[in-house]
Amino acid sequence: MKEKLKEALRPIYDKMLKDTSINEWSVIIDGEKRAYPCMAPVVGNNYPKEPRTGFMFYGRATNGWEVGVDDTFDTIYNAQLDGLYKYINEDNASAFFRVAGRVFSEYYGDDWLNHVVYSNLYKVSHPKKNPTDPECRVQLEYVKEIFEKEVETMSPKFVVLLTGENWAKDFVWHINGNEIPAPLETKKWSDDYRYSLSVYKIDEVYYIVSEHPQGKKEYLHAEAILSIFEKYK
Repeated sequence: MKEKLKEALRPIYDKMLKDTSINEWSVIIDGEKRAYPCMAPVVGNNYPKEPRTGFMFYGRATNGWEVGVDDTFDTIYNAQLDGLYKYINEDNASAFFRVAGRVFSEYYGDDWLNHVVYSNLYKVSHPKKNPTDPECRVQLEYVKEIFEKEVETMSPKFVVLLTGENWAKDFVWHINGNEIPAPLETKKWSDDYRYSLSVYKIDEVYYIVSEHPQGKKEYLHAEAILSIFEKYK
């Protein structure tokens, strides 16, 4: 599955990495010039081959990834699981990965990362923060196409976007033929009802759009996502 996705994404990444409005993005850190990090989706070695049985989950944007826009697509794509394990271990206080772990370990135990696909909506970002609005706009058409190809190739049952509705809407609309989809349901999951998730079904795939986990009750968040899996399994 890794190689299949790699070849499906190659033409889009090649175009994006040749775009001079993106591939020259850099920043000075500790006196050294550093290219903006660029990521590709990370495919678990045991992601299921049977269509409409797998899980994919997304964050907003990469930061801190070791490969950058000045690298080749092969280098970026091959950064895969080893790089992610290193990233998680160095960032063990990340609420994002703690919530993902709570959710997917219910199905796969401690080895959950080897059974799912992890990616971000925006693939190029500053090493220490999310992309600015102009940086998002420049890469948007590329990353929407990448998102579509990721889902099409991996054929999941559920796509979990821990991004917030505002970050996810362009991608969900794109998948739905550039039309705003009506949610199957919206579920409140916080004690004070401040936070919620929405469920969309597009072409037999369930998209769960929820908040970014930072600063929110992780147990309630994970339980809400798991309840949606159970309901629509």
